[in-house]
Amino acid sequence: MESQTAVEPLLEQIVARIVEQAQPEKVILFGSRARGDARSSSDFDILVIKECDESRARREVPLYRALAGLWADVDIIVYTPEEVWEWSAVPQAFVTTAAREGKVLYERKPCVKAKAGSSMKQKADLVRGRLRRARSDLVAMEVLLNAGAFDAACFHAQRAAEKYLKAFLIHHDTQFPFTHELDKLIKLCAGIDASFQSLATTADSLTPYAMKLRYDETFWPALEEAQAARASALAVKEFVLSRLPNEVVEKMR
Repeated sequence: MESQTAVEPLLEQIVARIVEQAQPEKVILFGSRARGDARSSSDFDILVIKECDESRARREVPLYRALAGLWADVDIIVYTPEEVWEWSAVPQAFVTTAAREGKVLYERKPCVKAKAGSSMKQKADLVRGRLRRARSDLVAMEVLLNAGAFDAACFHAQRAAEKYLKAFLIHHDTQFPFTHELDKLIKLCAGIDASFQSLATTADSLTPYAMKLRYDETFWPALEEAQAARASALAVKEFVLSRLPNEVVEKMR
């Protein structure tokens, strides 16, 4: 693990630039840096809570510009106080988990706000959102496979399987760690439904693809390997969807 003495000055610079640029209500460090098990190559995962009118696609752009020049890999996500409130009743939601388990680096005032007409999100909203994103990964997988981009197809196969498993855990109010290791998710699912153990071999074959595309410069799978990854992802999809209520999986196939 990296020396905390070396990290603190850099983290202070990151927070100072974020505060100067965004005037946020809260800045939270989450992930491995917050847990204390980061490697020297680990990113700084930062949740920024601030009033914001920009589209979700554009919110982080000014903050990344403000951090330009710092010798650090920083991943930033911005939520408004209203959005934090909307998800506060769903403990498995990303923003709720990050706020609960993360380390507060800066706080200006409480971030509990609700605008007139707004309503709190429910667990089903999070499950459907996770299933929707899993389906998007499968669409990307098919396009990339047909285009001959076998490495990226394998990556999206893993991502889809991961999201389906996490959707099942969310539906059953089961907490899970920030992880791409499908075997860990399978074990948690098996604690709810023992039949998930039958997916262990299928899921294990997908886990390495979460990192291969990003860090293995020599990774280039053959068509057969990519097709096998596709089959595994689709198997996980059908297995999970068959164990969720119809009202949740409607239009998600």
